[in-house]
Amino acid sequence: MFGGLFFVPNIRAIVSSAVVAKSGIPSGSHSGTDFCSRHAGESLAKLTGMKMNSSSILIALLLACFGLMPLAQAVVPPPDGGYPGGNTAEGQSALLSSTTGIYNTAVGLFSLLSLTTSNFNTGVGAGTLLANTADGNTATGAGALFSNTTGFQNTANGAFALFSNNIGTVNTAIGDSALLSNTEGNSNTANGVEALVSNINGSFNTANGFIALSSNTAGNDNTATGVAALGHNTDGNDNTANGLNALNNNTTGDANTAIGRDALFANTAGSNNTALGAFAGSSLAGNTNNNIDIGNTGVAFESDTIRIGSEFRQEPLSPPFAGCKRGLPTP
Repeated sequence: MFGGLFFVPNIRAIVSSAVVAKSGIPSGSHSGTDFCSRHAGESLAKLTGMKMNSSSILIALLLACFGLMPLAQAVVPPPDGGYPGGNTAEGQSALLSSTTGIYNTAVGLFSLLSLTTSNFNTGVGAGTLLANTADGNTATGAGALFSNTTGFQNTANGAFALFSNNIGTVNTAIGDSALLSNTEGNSNTANGVEALVSNINGSFNTANGFIALSSNTAGNDNTATGVAALGHNTDGNDNTANGLNALNNNTTGDANTAIGRDALFANTAGSNNTALGAFAGSSLAGNTNNNIDIGNTGVAFESDTIRIGSEFRQEPLSPPFAGCKRGLPTP
């Protein structure tokens, strides 16, 4: 790379010879007397005038030598995988069918295999977005969004997350097999291993936690936070469960709210029930509706009942609630 530098001594010698020749000094002369008597004043003036010229010549020649050197590369060998349109592909048959699509990234065996004209997709992992023809999807993990065709703006992080999604849009799945069975559901969010794993066409559901809403197939507008929260819900809608096993056995009940571990645990088909506290309403079973249980387990098969506090009589509360009793059964 630096072979040009070896010419520098020769260049300096050439320039020096040129200076001597132009000054009129004989190259082989050794007579100091003749020089001093005949050429001293004239040659000194010429050499002084040529000092800057010789330096300029030397610099110019050095720059020319550097210009002939091979250009240095930032990375050797240069990175591969770059394709027209800002596309990047690494792996067997990655982005194999792309024609005019732009800014797609495919890393892994068969990732984004079927994409032709779609844009802004990212697939990292074997088989990610294999059937995809839509825009704006992101899949990380083997088989993530594997079956997606026209669904757009989906995000799947985890092996087989959103694996079966076909036309569903704006779904987010984080965790192994999260939203695995979803095909047509829209705007679902699943955070946790197998969260919403059975969902097919339910929409606007949020599941946070291992196997949360794991049995949901067609239910809509449900929110489950906690391990196995709403774990058996299939077709129920508008339910909210916060806590381990909250509303765990609900299948088709609607508009229930359970906050606390095992709250409304046994409810299956009841609707419009509210339970607040650990194990609150956990005894409600069957088709029980319109109950409110706060710190109370409730009674099986009852409806339209409010229960607050323990089943057992307790001492009065401190002022300003001195006249109140807690734990008294509702008449």
